[in-house]
Amino acid sequence: MIGKNLGEILQDLHDKLDFNPDLKPYKNSLIRRVNDHYREVCTENPWLFLQKTITLQLRATVDGSTGVTAEVPSANRRRVDGTGTSWRADMAGMTITFGTGTSAVDYVIQSVDADNQYLYLTRTAPGAIAATTDWHIRYPQYTLPADFVDLLGLVSRTDGLGELRFIDRAQENAADLEGIAAGTGTSYMAYLVDTIHDTPPSSAPTVATQSGGSLEAATEYAYAYAWVREGREGPMSPIATIETTMSDKTVRITPASSEWRLPSGGGSPTLESGIHRALYRRDDTNDGAWLRITTLTVNSPIYYDDADVLPEYAPNLLEVDAPGWSGPREQIRFWYTAGEDRELELRYHYQPPPLIADTDRPHLPRQRESMLVDLVMQELTQKVGDDRGYKHYSARVKEHREKMIGKHLRRSKQRTARMGWKTSTNLGNHGRGMVYGIPSKTG
Repeated sequence: MIGKNLGEILQDLHDKLDFNPDLKPYKNSLIRRVNDHYREVCTENPWLFLQKTITLQLRATVDGSTGVTAEVPSANRRRVDGTGTSWRADMAGMTITFGTGTSAVDYVIQSVDADNQYLYLTRTAPGAIAATTDWHIRYPQYTLPADFVDLLGLVSRTDGLGELRFIDRAQENAADLEGIAAGTGTSYMAYLVDTIHDTPPSSAPTVATQSGGSLEAATEYAYAYAWVREGREGPMSPIATIETTMSDKTVRITPASSEWRLPSGGGSPTLESGIHRALYRRDDTNDGAWLRITTLTVNSPIYYDDADVLPEYAPNLLEVDAPGWSGPREQIRFWYTAGEDRELELRYHYQPPPLIADTDRPHLPRQRESMLVDLVMQELTQKVGDDRGYKHYSARVKEHREKMIGKHLRRSKQRTARMGWKTSTNLGNHGRGMVYGIPSKTG
């Protein structure tokens, strides 16, 4: 059985509406309606088909030592230069501290240039800092994936700790767990902390065609970009489009600068902020998907797209934000903080990306893909006052939901009994119960 992609879902709607004008605004309107219902269906329950497991790498504090120094040069007080260091990309968003005790000063790391062993800071240091071994990089919290909706399970399988207890922020405050020293412990607790709402760029990239190149001729391409701050990719910029010609098949793209200017008399006229830009391209003419074509870093303010340079990875829209696909990012913190590097297995309910290209497939069971058609028809029949049609599609939507809940949420009792699976009623509760809505081990 072949499932439906977005193009086939739209064709089903055209067939039911008996209306299919060749107008881009009309198609875009239908796509918006499909995606509105798609997002609602996917996030209303922790469906079994919308769960994934990732490895969450916890890191111990990294300290300076003999021959391993950090300094902030006077030429750029947003940058930390390392000597003998092994700074990694996962340090973005973490905290670097200079000094100890009452003289300690904390800075958040904006980005990492691992090749040159530079760290860029989110704020300017008040003055240069000479090379010192008195520095520490801490991992106080970890940002969860962009498609994270709800935490379903957190397990340490490598050291015998098993399932971690998950508490809410009020319990964390009451127990005063913040700032507890690192350790190994016999058990860990985890709790969600801040939710971060990143802002998008306010302007579209500037685009222009140039001679030569390997892009398709007579084709309209769309370009957009997103800021990458503290290891997080934010919402997308407005979109710029341009059409190639038979001879001009290279596109010159200039996103907004990532340099921050200081006030008059504030030192150097410009200090590189360390904010990167993730750049995307889409073939509008042929209704292609968004592709991340490069990341513009400190020394690359302009990109020349001739289709020769492709992403280093196959585009995975579960992990790569496309325009219109963004949201708040949640952070998680642990007690104890890791005294040594360790790995946790994190299982969560994810939100799939929106349907953009006709070839995009919804992350739904094949038997329930037509639910999106019924949801849009329910909305449209109600809008035009078609009571008979509205009742018909409402009944279909209700049937879809009931079947999805029985098979893809809690498993029906008949199914589990037939398959010989144990249920919570015959397992019993061994005293661990539910913590913050997350089932603990029951045996």
